[in-house]
Amino acid sequence: MTSIDRDTAITWLTERVAFSVERDPAEIAPDENLTAYGIDSVYAFGLAGDIEEEFGAAVDVTLVWDNPTIEAIATKWTAATTT
Repeated sequence: MTSIDRDTAITWLTERVAFSVERDPAEIAPDENLTAYGIDSVYAFGLAGDIEEEFGAAVDVTLVWDNPTIEAIATKWTAATTT
């Protein structure tokens, strides 16, 4: 698994969400609940797969759904890569 710092994770997640919802990354607030952007459980499943593919990290699909903001996902994800 590739180790990643929280700021890098936030940037990557913000860009990924922005692309998926067809918005500028500057319009995506890392502390906003992802459902505000129309993110649903299907997208959450796909995002977990994107993390695995991009970073080689085994990610439980519940990571995205149980952590409803980009900041929360990044915190949990990066904590898992440093243990």
